[in-house]
Amino acid sequence: MSIHVAVIGCGGMGRSHLNGYKADPRAHIVGVADQSEEAARKAATDYNVPFYTTDINALLDRPGLQAVSVVTPNHTHIDVTPKVAARGIHALCEKPLALSVEDARRMIDAASRGKAILAVGHVLRFAPPIAEVHRMARSGELGRVVNFYVLRMGTASAFLALSWGRERRTLGGLVRTLNCHEIDVLRWIAGEITHVRAEMAHLMVEGIDYEDVAWMAFTFEGGALGLIGQNLVHYLGNHYYEIMGTEATVRFRTSGPITVAGKDRKATERPTSDRVAVHEQIRCFLDSVEAGRVVAPLADGVEGLKGLAIIDAAYRSAETGMKERVVW
Repeated sequence: MSIHVAVIGCGGMGRSHLNGYKADPRAHIVGVADQSEEAARKAATDYNVPFYTTDINALLDRPGLQAVSVVTPNHTHIDVTPKVAARGIHALCEKPLALSVEDARRMIDAASRGKAILAVGHVLRFAPPIAEVHRMARSGELGRVVNFYVLRMGTASAFLALSWGRERRTLGGLVRTLNCHEIDVLRWIAGEITHVRAEMAHLMVEGIDYEDVAWMAFTFEGGALGLIGQNLVHYLGNHYYEIMGTEATVRFRTSGPITVAGKDRKATERPTSDRVAVHEQIRCFLDSVEAGRVVAPLADGVEGLKGLAIIDAAYRSAETGMKERVVW
């Protein structure tokens, strides 16, 4: 079955989606769009795509178009994705789904009215180490998850390079644009988060108007506790996870081997595959288009909304200094 697809947004992540479609023989890329005509033209040339435009409606008018990746600046998701859904075209929207829970709900409603799939690009579900830890949790190998710890640290260079990456109104803030990944991973592995306590500050990075350091403590439905540390002030960079269960502890990154220790406290390394997470996500999106529903482990719009509700609670906590309940 050939699935006619298109990509809106031809920057670095848009090209990752194009690579994913090129890697799947079911996908026939019929067009690309970008606000920059040069970027759209170059993507069309590089990927041998027959049509490019700066007009989203012109792209959506392409005959037989079935599915679209929305890979545009964060603040534009609410404008672009409902236009896709209104045509009955299935959408894979990059994370964060929106900049507010209210906008996410509008996007979900638009997809429902258009009888279209709405999926969210929580791509770390497809990272081989994370997929393996999810399997371990579901199989009982970890036992009951009781604690987790995540560090994600680096610099602001990627955001400063984006025309829309310097302001909260367009990016959404550091936690909303990056930690939506970690929060989705932890919900997927450990269950729902009920409360958040957060501290955030803008301490060092010039040229941005949002937090560059954040710490968030989470309480889960089952009683587990966890912590995420995130910043843009770490010149060496670091990104890793530790999850502790009653039967085993695991330490891992988004690629490479997993370190596992059981009750004997002997650490062993387990290799993981070298599959490309974005390609696996695109494959699952195409599976979903064929099935007419979002196929696991792809995240749907409701999953994206729940993550945003947790992030909203974190921002509220940073303002009030209080532990905040998650509401969606």
